[in-house]
Amino acid sequence: MTRSAPPVLHDCYDLSLARYRLVPTFPKAQRFVLGQRIERVSLDLLFHVDEARDPDDRALALREASRALDRLRLLVRMATDLGFVPIATHEAMVTRFEAIGRQVGGWLRWQPDAPTP
Repeated sequence: MTRSAPPVLHDCYDLSLARYRLVPTFPKAQRFVLGQRIERVSLDLLFHVDEARDPDDRALALREASRALDRLRLLVRMATDLGFVPIATHEAMVTRFEAIGRQVGGWLRWQPDAPTP
């Protein structure tokens, strides 16, 4: 990843790495169901933020990144409620989710074709 990449891209990359380290600790049956979905959605988030670097695709990519972040929050909450993610790890992830959400939301608000709330 280049230095010119936006900070949110670095944050999403770090989040994806953390997910890949966490999922192998899930019970075997859930590694290939919930764990795999968490990995896929975290990669979707990373790819959408990367796509947002292209000004022509930015608004759509940022909206998709926001949706992926919402899905990831839900999946991680479910994994925590099922006992697969320690509470302390979940709290750290929530902090990361909030930071990424603020960055994606701020970037989206600066787009000329962004919908007005």
